[in-house]
Amino acid sequence: MRAQKGGAVVSDIKITSEVMEQAAKLATAECDLYLACDALVGADAQYLAAADPGRTTAVVCTTEIPTGRMITDPTVTFPEQGRIRSAIDAASAHAVYLDARALAEALFDDDQYANILQLGAAFQTGALPLTAEAIERAITLNGTAVQRNLQAFRRGRQLVDDPEAFTAAATPGPSASATAAAGRVRAMVGAEPGSELARLLPTRTSTRSERAWTSSATRRSAASSAS
Repeated sequence: MRAQKGGAVVSDIKITSEVMEQAAKLATAECDLYLACDALVGADAQYLAAADPGRTTAVVCTTEIPTGRMITDPTVTFPEQGRIRSAIDAASAHAVYLDARALAEALFDDDQYANILQLGAAFQTGALPLTAEAIERAITLNGTAVQRNLQAFRRGRQLVDDPEAFTAAATPGPSASATAAAGRVRAMVGAEPGSELARLLPTRTSTRSERAWTSSATRRSAASSAS
């Protein structure tokens, strides 16, 4: 589930080993895997009613996605993450939280792989009754950005199985060539040591990868922790 154009999009999916006649919508406390691509929507009591504290595994994306009201009214802000997590934790037996969009951006320079990354994390918790081979086969048959989607799925699995290795992969340093180019630009300017220009120059000429590395490493490391 996630917010889209100011409203929630929620899908109930039932997976069975054989054909069964049953309602498509989950009943109260019937959910095994609560996959929330938007934590704010996921914390809503009307959706959490399907979860059960003795049964449900929640895999939740913590990326803050503005609602329609937040966009039109700047005084409306996100609730504290602690409140959101408390609501989800109380309704589930186990929960994994990750900033899927930021992690996908760090790994693939594109947040469109966030959902597949989150799916990989969900699979690795054991709450998804499918094989990894079946999921990867479906990704391959879909034919869209196959290798990157496969990697996103596998990285999501790694996040749960080996958080330290995942953090190392999601926190790369800046490339040597980009850093060298930025350094040459700074040298060409020749700012007087101690001047305001000398102070501002490193910030204004730093590469995207340098900024992402220095400002986001700690945040990405924390995001990869499961609780």
